[in-house]
Amino acid sequence: MTHRILSALLLALSLWAPSAGATVLAGTSQTTPLPFNQFNTFAQIGVQTNGNRLEMGFLFTIPGNGPDYFLDNLIVPLRSVTDDNTVRFTLYGQDPNLLRPGSALESADLFLTEGTTYFLRTFLFSGNTKLEAGRNYFLIGSITDPTSTGIQQIDWAGSSPAATVQQFYRVIPPGGWNTVTSNSGPAYQINATASESAPVPEPNTFPLLTAGIFALVVGKGLRRRRNPVF
Repeated sequence: MTHRILSALLLALSLWAPSAGATVLAGTSQTTPLPFNQFNTFAQIGVQTNGNRLEMGFLFTIPGNGPDYFLDNLIVPLRSVTDDNTVRFTLYGQDPNLLRPGSALESADLFLTEGTTYFLRTFLFSGNTKLEAGRNYFLIGSITDPTSTGIQQIDWAGSSPAATVQQFYRVIPPGGWNTVTSNSGPAYQINATASESAPVPEPNTFPLLTAGIFALVVGKGLRRRRNPVF
């Protein structure tokens, strides 16, 4: 009987643990807030005069010796130099045959007002998209529905200190993916929550814990009565 009670107590206590918050999963720096070089406009997202769209982003890999993660947000230093625009970052899985973006998994939008100053922009994702350990993923930026015709340009500041980034980009149309690797790539930081984080205890966990303690105490009392010392 005592063994069963102790087992119930251990089960309840194993569920009684705070959940871990988001951590910096990948990026050009682990420092927060994300440092960047405002004098180095390394990458651009935009729309050309002929209406073709330039999409730009990067590859990142989930460590193979750790847990899966859920994507929380992406932080990047951007400025919209030509007009007000909405920027979208789309998360892609890898193409099953080549090292390039495959299927789109989720996207996050953010409205940027026109300006010449870089600011850190946070793109919020749902937190429900799982990033599996050992797999490659891509985050690609684009302009959605330009507010005016003509050239639209989003500048993306470089990393500080300089960090190597494998970038992927395409012009639509035609839309084929290209890649370039630089030792001074654009700054970014990805925050995610490990899927192995301990869950917040369910409400019925606490009655289980209380009942177990009560049963253990009462059980000891009954044994004392059955075996008096005088």
